[in-house]
Amino acid sequence: MWSRVALVGVLAATMVGCGSRQDEADDGPTVVASTTWAGAYAKAAGATDVRVLNGAVQTDPLRTPQPSELATAAAADFVVFAESDPFAAELKAAAGDAVLVPVTLRYDRAVISDEVTRLGGILGASVAAQQWVTDFQATWDGIQVAGRSLNPIPPWRVVAEENVADWARFMGLNLVGVYQRGAVAAPQLARLRAARPKLQVDDADKLGAPPELGTPNVAVSNFPQDDLDMVPLIRRNTEIFTDAFNS
Repeated sequence: MWSRVALVGVLAATMVGCGSRQDEADDGPTVVASTTWAGAYAKAAGATDVRVLNGAVQTDPLRTPQPSELATAAAADFVVFAESDPFAAELKAAAGDAVLVPVTLRYDRAVISDEVTRLGGILGASVAAQQWVTDFQATWDGIQVAGRSLNPIPPWRVVAEENVADWARFMGLNLVGVYQRGAVAAPQLARLRAARPKLQVDDADKLGAPPELGTPNVAVSNFPQDDLDMVPLIRRNTEIFTDAFNS
């Protein structure tokens, strides 16, 4: 069993190779990303000029894109986005001559690797993308092994908001229920409670209160910071879980 101090050491060590990219844009294509999550995929795929739309988060379905944001997308070489983005339709309509590149955003080792590899080919940066994938897979595996080593035995029963259920899977927990924020009717709420979860995993980026299950709650995020690096986010979410195990 690893101590939490050992976990922090491993998580820091496994960041080497995945978090560094040159900060200065070169002569490569201009990429506009809908969110920091999409932007992280583009940066991982070798893009050196990635511009994230201001305030473009996936959490507000009522958000209206600003004209300046749409103009930025229209001037780009590529627009990287998810079909689930709150203003994907407006973004696609405004893209002009920019190449639209929809991506699948999940925290799943295979999905991330495949999408970054595909995106690297589209951006003409296959070599950089493949190197990132190689480094990332080793980093992912190191963080996951360290985190899972601290899991209670047997693994906790958990329920999760659908957008962050992958984090429960990442940790190797027993996912016994999934809910959608704002759409939990009384019968589903009763089923979630009947599943006897030890922990509720909620989406920190979603608006509104999660359903009340009478069980401890942790909130994890899907969106990297402005550095567009997924590794610190994976490390931070892992620590959130391990802190919950010790509380």
